[in-house]
Amino acid sequence: MRQILQTARSLGSPLAHSSLVVLLLAVGSILLSTAYADADSPHYLYDNDAMTVRSLGDHAQILDTETGEIIADHVLATNRIDDWVLVYTGDGSDTPYTAKKGILSSKGRWILEPVYDGVDIKRDSDAFVVEREGHYGVVGLDGVQRTPIEYNRLPGLLSSDDLWIAERGNKKGVINPRNGDMVAPMDYDDIQIWNGLALASTFEPDRDHRRTTVYNARGDIVAGVERETDVKIWREPKLLVVGQRVLDPATGESILPGDRYDEIDPIEGSDAAIVKLGDKMGLIGADGHERIAPTYALIYPLNAGEPADIYLRVAPDAWPDGGGGKVGVADIDGREIIPAEWDGLDLITVKRWEGDPTQHFFYTRRDHHFGSIDTKGDTILPADFDSARRLSNAGQMYRVIRDGKTGICSLLTGECPVETAFDAVNVFEDDYRRALFDVVKVDHHGLITQSGKTLIPVEAGAIRRIATDTQASSVRIAIVDAEGLRGALLTYDEAAANWQLSSADVSTDEALERGAYDGQFSAQQYQPTITARYLPKDYTNAEAVVKGVSDGNLRELVYPSLQLSSDEKAYAFFNAFKGMDQALNGSLPVCPSDGGFDILLISPQYNDASCALIESDERLHFARGKDGSLHCAACAVRGIPTDWVERGPEPEVPDHCATAASDSLGMDQALYDNWLQRFARDIASLQKAFKENDNWIDDADFSRIMRSSIDMETRAPHNVARGLMKSAGQLDSPNTPDIETLLATFEHAEPAGYGGMFPETQSQYQNKCQQVWYLRLPALEDAINAGDDHPAGLDYSLPSEGIFERQAYPYALFAMSGDRLRLTGISRELAAAIRWIAETTNDATHADAKDNPPTSP
Repeated sequence: MRQILQTARSLGSPLAHSSLVVLLLAVGSILLSTAYADADSPHYLYDNDAMTVRSLGDHAQILDTETGEIIADHVLATNRIDDWVLVYTGDGSDTPYTAKKGILSSKGRWILEPVYDGVDIKRDSDAFVVEREGHYGVVGLDGVQRTPIEYNRLPGLLSSDDLWIAERGNKKGVINPRNGDMVAPMDYDDIQIWNGLALASTFEPDRDHRRTTVYNARGDIVAGVERETDVKIWREPKLLVVGQRVLDPATGESILPGDRYDEIDPIEGSDAAIVKLGDKMGLIGADGHERIAPTYALIYPLNAGEPADIYLRVAPDAWPDGGGGKVGVADIDGREIIPAEWDGLDLITVKRWEGDPTQHFFYTRRDHHFGSIDTKGDTILPADFDSARRLSNAGQMYRVIRDGKTGICSLLTGECPVETAFDAVNVFEDDYRRALFDVVKVDHHGLITQSGKTLIPVEAGAIRRIATDTQASSVRIAIVDAEGLRGALLTYDEAAANWQLSSADVSTDEALERGAYDGQFSAQQYQPTITARYLPKDYTNAEAVVKGVSDGNLRELVYPSLQLSSDEKAYAFFNAFKGMDQALNGSLPVCPSDGGFDILLISPQYNDASCALIESDERLHFARGKDGSLHCAACAVRGIPTDWVERGPEPEVPDHCATAASDSLGMDQALYDNWLQRFARDIASLQKAFKENDNWIDDADFSRIMRSSIDMETRAPHNVARGLMKSAGQLDSPNTPDIETLLATFEHAEPAGYGGMFPETQSQYQNKCQQVWYLRLPALEDAINAGDDHPAGLDYSLPSEGIFERQAYPYALFAMSGDRLRLTGISRELAAAIRWIAETTNDATHADAKDNPPTSP
């Protein structure tokens, strides 16, 4: 087992002590027999002159360096945390997770004797939380016990409140951890800590009907707030709303008497509250003065809680939509920004990246037409679009339609780089600084940049991405027009802040989509088992497909296949044929029939009974010939080829990876260890550069730092970058492991099996020949041993050598670079396992260590 503390130190991570404890509990302790291999010679404990560690095989002793006296015996593991040493002791049958825990000072003095099942350090509260036989208590940092060890639950590791919620049985109370005093008795069903106060509630009879009493830090009941039925926190001015009155809990002063309004609802993050009087609404400030008289049918905050200006949707006369009222916008001070003359108004927030300023605009709707207005009330784009749907491009770019024609506009700036003149507009590159749009007019394609520059005129039958080089900020594409196939290179010029076009080589084979299932989206999504694959007899090779696009008979650079699955579905590219106007790409039901089968031109959700119910004009009959070919007479009237030949299914792993598979070095632990050493070093450098540049790093520096351990033209850079952002608090994604947890997982994983070459579905990654490495994670092993048949939702059954299976076992993807591995991707199975381990470990910190031992990934 590797020493994760040394790794954390080498990373230069500014980990707080509580975060470090979480990490240690998640990935395991440092076993002394591993850390100190020479059992005959003493070893200093983290260079501490006061104590020496002597290894004795399956356990160790901690000695006083000066006197040689034994301080601790039967030591299984230690963790250094700031100025303390967490010591695990036990007999030969114990592990660090079932061992007893204690705390030594850096001078070798016992602060807590090793008699506890668990110890958490709470420096913010000058206390330890100790666990014994499933119960918890508080001990001071001087070792003096402050509370009995009798509670079922105390705050988690990251708690820093001055008041702590304690649980005993099914009731809750509040204690002061600094002195152990009981602030609120153990009589309550629910407690909220806020601003040095404890809001303690009983359910009478359920949580929707509660009575609340408020205590201050001394344990005194705040005047006027005892067993009240309606208590709300007004955070910004630090007031309480009690029924229909407002009071200052610090002084007990009543800010607003209880006879003016029927209801008061504070607006989160502001000094204002919405009030109701009968069926009308108004707005008041924290001083009780009215900002809007209670005469409005609706007042509703559009962005409550944001650290910015707060805007209110207001309707003077009636509710919008069903009520038929018109809406406008007021600010938090009650001033009108937009008159109430709209059917709908939504506030759109634009924040493209951490560090960018937050910007807002209003998305407007009137008479089923759409536009935008700025936060000063000035029109950005008139509401004359029939449709305006937001793209993923940082929240400001919209695909707009006017009079049946499509374009692209920024509803934030009012600029329209793509005028509303096209049959369709698709996003080709969605980076918010360098977006590219594939525009379509009468089945011809072109490329237009976000700045409005036309890179490729609307004359091509098809344009397809071949490969992306993130380091060079370039994209190689295939273009097919009336002259045939040609290649091009799109390169983003940072200085000019625009894309440049140059020529490039592209072969006929490269031009076609060669992903799994021929790139059929629905099939790639559901990954069915394909039993038969057919191609139109005129399009059985790449040259024929390219010619079909060039001649205008095909719309896409794909093999226009018809694929039948084992669950009686057809995955088709019928819309690839120019004469086909009905939208039929995707999954369609298949009904077996004499001498062939029928495809139903309906939703795939229909059941078997549908085969007998669907009329003939809603089905295509494919007759099977003696040679296995298909004939579909009814296809002709729909613009679909009538004659098809069997070809496939296509191999899921490209042919050029066969040599790579045969030359693979296989599951070599030394190969993995060498990669891991480089990966840990690169992560350390990445974190250092990221921190020194105010939590930012550009693509060039990222590539320079990480390219020795990850392949920069795969998914791995995305995986690592998201983990880095998660660690910095720039990404809120529960499915993404932070960078420290990701590294710790690889540190403790063991290569368990080889799954062959990964059946890549994305064409830009298919030249990488990625190997599937199944990874054994001890935490999942422990869960299996504890009786969990499907930890992290996995079967956790290692597939046979060379066999790739999903949802069976966690795995990572690697590719060979010379004689070294480089990471190319993290599977969703591995990410799910990491998340499951983190959640399980977090739960385990509040449970009995023997029944729920924390485990390492």
